[in-house]
Amino acid sequence: MIVEEIGISHLANKRSNKSILEEILAMKTEDYKDGKPIIIVPLSEEDGNITLYNACELLQNGKYIKPKVAKQKFIKENESKVINKTFFQRKVRGKEVTFEVRNKLEKYHWKRVVAAFLLGPDWQFRDWPVQEKPVILFLKGKKNVKLIVRAFYLKYKDLPAHKNIANWNVKILQINREKRYLDYEVQAEFWQELEHFLATPRVKS
Repeated sequence: MIVEEIGISHLANKRSNKSILEEILAMKTEDYKDGKPIIIVPLSEEDGNITLYNACELLQNGKYIKPKVAKQKFIKENESKVINKTFFQRKVRGKEVTFEVRNKLEKYHWKRVVAAFLLGPDWQFRDWPVQEKPVILFLKGKKNVKLIVRAFYLKYKDLPAHKNIANWNVKILQINREKRYLDYEVQAEFWQELEHFLATPRVKS
């Protein structure tokens, strides 16, 4: 149930003694003095998806807002139609951590990615800065692979998952179309999975 990666040079056969979270927090990046874990979200604004505009409400506050509604709210509050990234804070294992949410990546961002929300179609991975074809990263049953990113798929509970999801190592999160008080359960399920992953060592060179 964890996304798998093949052939990335900085993730070879040796495991770190530090957890993934510890490794990232210790990084000095081109963007920030301190490393911030990255969560990838899709560009699609269809209902039931997670985007830059509604990610913080769901992952930080436990409330799902439709992407287009969240975008309209952002535009009204910020007089801008475009954002490239957004941030929120979460206490993880007693430490306050700032998470960065992105829908586009540069190559130097990849080492900080800890989670990815998938849509299903292969075209989502077209611009991902990885050596292998990104669709290969998620195939179940691959041998000699390195575990590096936790994958999630968010959908309305009454809709079927995309056909590709059945072939990928992905954690499915299901939101109720009407009952917003159930969003907290989805939020809790996400963090249970991700915090467990962040506590494990990451394969590195």
